[in-house]
Amino acid sequence: MWILRGGTTCVAGTCRCEANCAGRSCGDDGCGGSCGSCPGSLSCIGGACGCEAGTTACAGVCCAAGLACVSGRCCAPSWRRTFSGVFAEGLSRASDGTLWIAGRVGAPASFVTGDRAWISSLDACGTLTSQTSWLPSSMPRATATHIATRTTARVPSSPLAIVGFGGADGNLDGLVSTLMTSPVRVTRDITLPASGSDDLYWQSTQSPDGLLWSAGQTNSQVGTCASVSLASPSTGTVCTWNIFSSCIGGGTFGTSIGHDGGVWFTGAHGNSAFVARYPSFGCAATPGCTCAPTLVREFGAPGTVSTTGRSVVAGSARTLVAGYAFLNGTDAAAVVMGVTADGTVSFGSPWNPTTIGDAFLGAAFVDGPSPTLYAVGLRGWDGLGNTAFAQGVLAAYDANTLTQRWVVSVPNAGGCWGVVGDDAGGVIVACGGSTSSTVRRCTSAGVCPP
Repeated sequence: MWILRGGTTCVAGTCRCEANCAGRSCGDDGCGGSCGSCPGSLSCIGGACGCEAGTTACAGVCCAAGLACVSGRCCAPSWRRTFSGVFAEGLSRASDGTLWIAGRVGAPASFVTGDRAWISSLDACGTLTSQTSWLPSSMPRATATHIATRTTARVPSSPLAIVGFGGADGNLDGLVSTLMTSPVRVTRDITLPASGSDDLYWQSTQSPDGLLWSAGQTNSQVGTCASVSLASPSTGTVCTWNIFSSCIGGGTFGTSIGHDGGVWFTGAHGNSAFVARYPSFGCAATPGCTCAPTLVREFGAPGTVSTTGRSVVAGSARTLVAGYAFLNGTDAAAVVMGVTADGTVSFGSPWNPTTIGDAFLGAAFVDGPSPTLYAVGLRGWDGLGNTAFAQGVLAAYDANTLTQRWVVSVPNAGGCWGVVGDDAGGVIVACGGSTSSTVRRCTSAGVCPP
């Protein structure tokens, strides 16, 4: 009588081992063979490829303990990149994790002849991957203030476009430069003239039809105007108009695709903050063009004498605004606001730790189980000189209730202008100091590297 052991079969009077890989992708097949091997640094654990305890799976590899998986790369959970002799303002993050930073090369605390517009890129771990600077023809100085973004996720525009301004004293003009990224080089500079005086452009967004919308602050004989510029990166044609018929002070400072898919702007008109929404299709970048807004709403934070919107981002159910409001002639508080599609405005409590200037200058929205509005800016600024001399701050708000969760000072930094979230819960912050600029990855709890 033949007695067969488990896993064996009797074939022609001989016991033969039967390999068994059911439910297994790796490891011993029971007969001295293998069910498969694991790629890279993955280990075979219980018949499946995975990572040992204390490590993290990341795009087919295992990140060592203490590292974070960011956009498929094993990265330090916090890092700092310093750019000497550069003033950085704009910050955006591509879907592959690439970070783009815009600013200018020159003394960070001043803007003088010879300063050059500048852009740099970092990978998801903060390693420098490219940078270039340029001076548009006929402009003795130039600065880049923002990377144009598109969609509610605020990924960089395509082609990559940078907004800023440049020129001589008393007659600065807006500037949109389009770039190739491999290698990085400028392919077209589009001038955005609006008056014979200083015209400054701060942010830009790209609508689904490929046009670039820029937020500007232009000058007229009676005051500063809240303006919009619409440019075609393919033809270089451009038109500019004022949102309001009166130029009573202020400007348009922030723009983004809003939660409803429209092109949203924010800024100040006189003593009021405002939002304006334009259609994402149907406007044309032709000389002398205008485009009618589908919403214009002016408002002020309760208990303040004036309010300014500086940055606008799409939330999940409303568009979110970060800025500042003056409680009196010298004391400004940082504020956040939410605006629904019908123009209903709600306010968070003003953040006012000092009796001089406290303000938010940039914003980012991160969705998830706890939707968060991140805001960056400065505190304790006397309003004199460049914001490079201010103390940078990073704050987190509940995006649904606009309740502040925490606020921290960004160590050893001037005013902070740019903020984005990444796919691993990190918060990237760009700040411009008096001698150099920094880009840092902070934690979602507000811990930033020194």
